[in-house]
Amino acid sequence: MNRFFLVVAVSLSLQSISQASVCDSIGVERKDGKLFVLHRIAAGETLYSLSRKYNVSVDDIKKNNPTWSEGLKVGQVLYVPSNAAAPTKATTTASATGKTHTVAAGETLYSIATKYSISVDALKKANPGLTNSISVGQELNLPGKAGSTTTTTTTPAKPETTGTTQTTSVVKETVEHKVAGGETFYSIAKKYNVSVEDIKKANPGVSSLKVGQTIKISNAEVAQTTTTATPVKPVTATTTTTTGTTKPVTTTTPAKPANVEADTIQLQQDKARLETMQTQTPATKPTVPASDFKKITENGFADLMADNQDTPKYLAYHKTAAVGTIIQLLNESNGIKVYVRVVGKLTDTGTDGKTIIRISKKAYERLGGTGSRFSATLMYIP
Repeated sequence: MNRFFLVVAVSLSLQSISQASVCDSIGVERKDGKLFVLHRIAAGETLYSLSRKYNVSVDDIKKNNPTWSEGLKVGQVLYVPSNAAAPTKATTTASATGKTHTVAAGETLYSIATKYSISVDALKKANPGLTNSISVGQELNLPGKAGSTTTTTTTPAKPETTGTTQTTSVVKETVEHKVAGGETFYSIAKKYNVSVEDIKKANPGVSSLKVGQTIKISNAEVAQTTTTATPVKPVTATTTTTTGTTKPVTTTTPAKPANVEADTIQLQQDKARLETMQTQTPATKPTVPASDFKKITENGFADLMADNQDTPKYLAYHKTAAVGTIIQLLNESNGIKVYVRVVGKLTDTGTDGKTIIRISKKAYERLGGTGSRFSATLMYIP
């Protein structure tokens, strides 16, 4: 009889231990973007009982545990898909009565209470029936703090670019230079801030220069202009129940691009006066003061400047016109005319002495010039 009671007692003890060892899970794990509950198999458990336990289908468990066909073993860990939301971070959303918190993996009541500077008891009071056991994806009500009545609304503004910054720097690089009329080794070396010897070393066999010839310039100093857009930081408007503040909006108005033919008011005025002189006849009543009818007209050849090859403006050298004077220049071969600004004195009138003006490459190309010079007529007001 004693042996019988001993066997029954041992059997009951083993059953209690077996039941005590059964737990819901040993943790959670993210796999391929999905959240799984890690379940350790206890004695007597089947795929069907697990599907009922976690409210998922048997097929879902099988899909995520290819070894199920070999049979379930006590202590084996299965991946059970979770039906709860699986946020990567704990999220807080506004509700009608306050705020809520969605439980993330690894969080406890203590860690959540600490995060929001509240007590565990206060968290439980806000969630009647809440125990120390919480699950991933569970939504908890957060108690509001006493005396805190401020509601903040933040409206991000769209970023906008309202300004530009131009930075000019000098870099050294190898460039190809096309020889223009009147250029020498010395003038080219001076332009790129190199020595004549450096140019000759980079161009072996070149002892003299010809118009239109292309030569290499090593370590040439070239000015580079970089234009950078300056973004204005997004404006955030913050409104509260106690105070309201709005950050000031800084707006930078970009400068209008310069017009290469009319970059000053004076240029426009001189052009108008020159065109008026061309169209007026003696019988026409003057529309400008009599002092403005003094003009100078010259005929001869227009040549290229030896320098200022890369400028985007229409510039010129002239024998007698003062610096700043606007000259109307006409290409007699095609009838094209432009207005150029005098920036220096003309000292070289060519071997035949018939060069009346030298102009920048931009102006030369605009007039449709070919070769080293073309027949031109100029007119200006001294």
